[in-house]
Amino acid sequence: MIVCQNCGTKNNDNFNCCYNCGTPLPKNAPAKEVKEESEEKKPRIMPLVYDDDEVEEIEEIEDVEEAEALDEDIALESEDDAQEYSEEAYEQEEYAEPVEEEDTDGAFYTPTYVAPRPKASAPKKNKPAQQKDARFEINISKLIKWLVLILLALMCFFGVKALLNKLFGGTPGTNPSPTPPASSAPLNTSDFDTEAHVFSEYDSDSNKIFTIEIFTTGAKVAVLNNEYDVVDGKVTVSVSELDVYRMYRPSDVQAGQTFDTKMPIVVMKQGYQDYTYEVTINGVATPMAPYELLSPSAERVNIYSTNTTISFKVDTASKVFINNQDYTQMGLDASTGVFSLTLTTAIAEEPHRYKVKIETPGYMTREIVFELTRTQSWDPDAEPTIEMDQNIWTADDNALVTVRGTFMGNPDDLVFIDRYQKSNTVGVEVVSLTFSDTGDGRFEAVLKCNKLGWIDVSVECSTNLDYTDSILVQCLSSTLGGFDKYATSCKDVLDNYNRLGSYNGDRFVTYGSKYAIITEIVETENGYAFYATLNGGTEDQRIYVETCKDAFTYEVGRKVVVHGNLCGNKDGVPRFIAVRVAAK
Repeated sequence: MIVCQNCGTKNNDNFNCCYNCGTPLPKNAPAKEVKEESEEKKPRIMPLVYDDDEVEEIEEIEDVEEAEALDEDIALESEDDAQEYSEEAYEQEEYAEPVEEEDTDGAFYTPTYVAPRPKASAPKKNKPAQQKDARFEINISKLIKWLVLILLALMCFFGVKALLNKLFGGTPGTNPSPTPPASSAPLNTSDFDTEAHVFSEYDSDSNKIFTIEIFTTGAKVAVLNNEYDVVDGKVTVSVSELDVYRMYRPSDVQAGQTFDTKMPIVVMKQGYQDYTYEVTINGVATPMAPYELLSPSAERVNIYSTNTTISFKVDTASKVFINNQDYTQMGLDASTGVFSLTLTTAIAEEPHRYKVKIETPGYMTREIVFELTRTQSWDPDAEPTIEMDQNIWTADDNALVTVRGTFMGNPDDLVFIDRYQKSNTVGVEVVSLTFSDTGDGRFEAVLKCNKLGWIDVSVECSTNLDYTDSILVQCLSSTLGGFDKYATSCKDVLDNYNRLGSYNGDRFVTYGSKYAIITEIVETENGYAFYATLNGGTEDQRIYVETCKDAFTYEVGRKVVVHGNLCGNKDGVPRFIAVRVAAK
């Protein structure tokens, strides 16, 4: 027997640790000495006394997880030396009976009951983790089952819905649309009951026109890509022979030959498929060469000027002959197909006839006769008058501008001159000048601009310079370079201030440190204008700038950069017509 040195409990010789307190037992100790020592120094064993509360607490501690934790603690303390003993050895020990010891004083201790130590068990490691893994696997399994059930329910729902739609045309409680879509509507030609009749006639320019009367129960018809509404079951469509010829001419038909063709008419109605009805057009001949009159208003007119410009539009591949002479290169613009030529009517009150012939590949030759009669619409003894419709005009991107006004006088005396024209540059030139047929002096002039910026144009009576008017024409045509070229060619105002008089009409700029400072703003007939001083110059070096705009957002004291053309002076101050005014 080995006596525990800590609590005095006797242990079998094969025990490594005290079964009562767990203290390691000494090895190789003589049994006799141990026995004597244990008898002499055997401590008193106090009785295990529990009150009622403690007993209840002890009973409540009997929990599986606490017992497992207690086993693990015992196993860790005796991991190096403890030796597991069997249940049989455990039952052979005689420690379960009450022990009575005789006190030195002759008194007896109260019998002490030593509670048996619970059976040691092997440590159970990672058991909580295993339990968590098991619970996680159970949750995943449940989730998968629910997902499968939901998927099956959705499949059943949509399957039943599709079956109902197929059998009854919809789900219970819904009604099909009373108007089926066009793509699913049946095609039944009797629903349209279409019939068409074709008539032919000629217009004032000898162009053949086909008139088609269409009777149908449809709502609309489409002919040559144009749609027409059907009113009271009928619609009338007119198509030119030229359009039919271009669209349906067989490849083997030559110029001068005629042919028959079938032209489709598409009948449309909501809720039904489009129905194509074919109408037969007979006797389609090679059309006359294309021609569109621009000026004068007709081929036979009275004119009020010795020189009259005729203008018309033809195919760009055409050739134009006047009185059997080829004027194609002289008057035809190959890019636009516009032909313009000025004709002279020297004798008044007598008609002047000009025979025009137009030849275009693939078309019949067209012949036109212009009859121009010059009459005198003004009183030779009266003073001429000139009045332009407006003062400000803007050229288009082709550097062309059309101006209008009234001139009571000899139409041959009306001229347009660039007021500051240089010897090497003609600011504007007259492309065409046309007077009204009524003799009221109304005219329309097409001018071509040859320089950028503002051009001060004087409208004059050449035989009496006392009667003039003036207009301002702005040209920033891209064909001439636009504003970028304008800006790069500007001179500096301050550097040339003392010799500005020799630069009228030229382009200038207030730039860099030589900007302008607004000192006064005024309102003029052509819009807002302002006076300004030049930074870096003297107080006397001022400029007057016309903006030609009805609105102006800058105030006095504002620093600005001005791009403009010099056009004379205003009260002794150099006058500029601004192309652009920008804040500095």
